[in-house]
Amino acid sequence: MDMMQHARMRKSQPGLQRSRAYHVYFGHTRTKAHKLEEQEMDINLQEYCVPLLANAARAIHAYISKSQHAASDNYRYLSNLLVQMYGRCGSVESARGVFNEIVNKNSYSWVLMISALAANGHFEETKRSLNAMPQQNLFAWNTILVAYAQSDHLEEAESVFFEMPLQNIISWTAMLEAYAGSGHFLNARNLFHSMPERDLVSLTVIISLLAPEWNLVSWNALLTAYIHKKRLEDAKCFFDSSPEKNMVTWTAMLVAYSENDHLELAKNIFDGMPERSTVSWTAMVSAYAQAWYMDDAKFLFVEMPEHNSVSWNVLLTSFARNGLLGECRRVFDSSPQHWQDTALWNAMMTTYAQNGHSEECMGLFKVMEVEGVRPNETSFTCALLGCSHLGDLESGLEFFVSMTGDHDLRPNKHHFSCMIDILARSGHLENARELAWSMPFVPEAMDWNCLLLASKSHSDMKTGSKAARHALEAGSKSSTPYVMLSTTMRMRR
Repeated sequence: MDMMQHARMRKSQPGLQRSRAYHVYFGHTRTKAHKLEEQEMDINLQEYCVPLLANAARAIHAYISKSQHAASDNYRYLSNLLVQMYGRCGSVESARGVFNEIVNKNSYSWVLMISALAANGHFEETKRSLNAMPQQNLFAWNTILVAYAQSDHLEEAESVFFEMPLQNIISWTAMLEAYAGSGHFLNARNLFHSMPERDLVSLTVIISLLAPEWNLVSWNALLTAYIHKKRLEDAKCFFDSSPEKNMVTWTAMLVAYSENDHLELAKNIFDGMPERSTVSWTAMVSAYAQAWYMDDAKFLFVEMPEHNSVSWNVLLTSFARNGLLGECRRVFDSSPQHWQDTALWNAMMTTYAQNGHSEECMGLFKVMEVEGVRPNETSFTCALLGCSHLGDLESGLEFFVSMTGDHDLRPNKHHFSCMIDILARSGHLENARELAWSMPFVPEAMDWNCLLLASKSHSDMKTGSKAARHALEAGSKSSTPYVMLSTTMRMRR
């Protein structure tokens, strides 16, 4: 099937990609429809928005015109709904008549009239109405663009799109589908790459465009997109409707449930997998651990056919998250990979540092070097955190200098922040302040708060007040800078 045949097939089948922009746009419009405030009317105008009930809609119109509501402050609101009702019934003349009778039209009135004209194919009048609109808005422009795109008026759609003073994701997606539905695949691809942002609709269009005969890669790509946006219900529907599934499909759904704390759903996927990989086993171990079922996590880990660095790391960090330091160390010592896996050493050091075992953290770093495992930036962050908690300036300086001198690593912002904290905690407040100003990164509120807290501990109100001002300027959300400044002002009185 060539590309043009594919385009014609898409155009002949309702409900495919070309209609999505319309449904996304006008579905969004429906969700914003105002609720009728006149409770006593007890009439749902939306029920009459079907061509076969146009006469019934006119009866409702007549009732409203003769009732007390015709003279009420809500009459414009009711008239707007009548315009919308007639437009959806296909009665443009009636919609136009109601619209013309509205004395103080608002932007909603204009948009509804433009929608009625566009939805019923009155394109020239639609454009004239837009030009006559006192305050044009993006909603009105998109209405015309979507209408042109849906009716195969590609040149007119292009004209409107490029004439628009501003476009949003609806505008871009409507134009993308217009190109795709008309067989202009090169234009569609170029437009897709030019989009400032993309959503699932645009991604669906381009995937179906580039893969006319949808293959498993296309299905998996779109499934991953749903998961990335955390639209798990949509992802599951897409997963269920996939005509074919492979290990990637099953594992993607399993990892999605595992990472979002849906243990039972993850277990259902895991139990239903025709085959399992180390990744799927590891994801299930993580799901149990995040739900605090550590015995189940450990049992499943033991049952795994094979383990890799990631699976050992997941088990270790799972015990750490539950505060089980002894189990963490046993996992670390049992792992055959830890002698060459920097990530596992870092995980163990992080566990020690975050749980206040700073000496063990620093000691493990030194063992790591002795064993010939090359530390990375994260390793040094862990070591410096340990020094910070202990206020060990000498070891902190040794680690910091060793980064560049022995390991050819460039200190990043985290390393400098740790050194500021180490200097401040050890009483070298002026040096900490100088480092904050001289480091090759912009000091953050966190850096100044560290200096501020250390200033309080060492009763240095002068340095503390300066740090407080800098912290506030950097956007600190802590109350400590305000308290320090208040205290300083009281002492000066």
